[in-house]
Amino acid sequence: MKNKIPEKSNKKESIAEDLKNFRSLYKEILEELYSKREAGMSILLITFPLLERYLRWKTKIFSGNFSKKEKCYKELINLFHSLKSRNNNKEAKDFWDTYRHGLLHELIMKKGSAATHDISEPIIKIDKTFLIHPVEFAKCVVKAIEDDFETFAISPDVESHLPKIGIYEPPQNGLSTMVSTEIWATR
Repeated sequence: MKNKIPEKSNKKESIAEDLKNFRSLYKEILEELYSKREAGMSILLITFPLLERYLRWKTKIFSGNFSKKEKCYKELINLFHSLKSRNNNKEAKDFWDTYRHGLLHELIMKKGSAATHDISEPIIKIDKTFLIHPVEFAKCVVKAIEDDFETFAISPDVESHLPKIGIYEPPQNGLSTMVSTEIWATR
C-alpha cells in the first residue's frame, strides 16, 4: 500500500523533516564521494548551489544578480577567512566569479583556479591562482548550513521549497500533480 507524505503540522516539524532530507539528499551523498579523489568536480557541483542558496537566504538577496551584492561577499568571507583582502571584498568576488560561474555555467575551471586534494585548507590563493580542496570546502559549507539550518530551509517564496523524499501516489484521474521540487521514491 502506498502512503502519501503527511502534511507537516508546524514549523519545528517542517524544519526537522527538511534537515533530515538535506542530510539524505546532500550530506550523505557528499560523504560517499569524499574518499574518491576523482569526484572532486562532482563534489563542487553539488556544493556550490547549496552555498549559493545559503548565502542568498542569509543575506536576503532572493533574486537578481547575487554577484553584484557586497553583503554576499562579506558572508562568504565569514565562512572562508582566506578570502579576506585589503581591497574590500575583491578576493571573495574574484573567487566567486572564478569558481561559481566557471563550474556551474560551463563545467570548466576558469583560468586562475584549480581543484586539489593536496592542500589542507578549503581555499587558498597562491600568486593569482585560487586553489580549492573539494572535500574541505564541502565540509565547511555543509557544517555552516547545518549550524544555521533554519536560514537555509525557510524560503521567502512559498512555492519554492526544499526537495522532499516520500512515496509517490498517482492521482486518481491519472494526471500528475507532483511539484517539480519533490523527489519521490517507490516501494
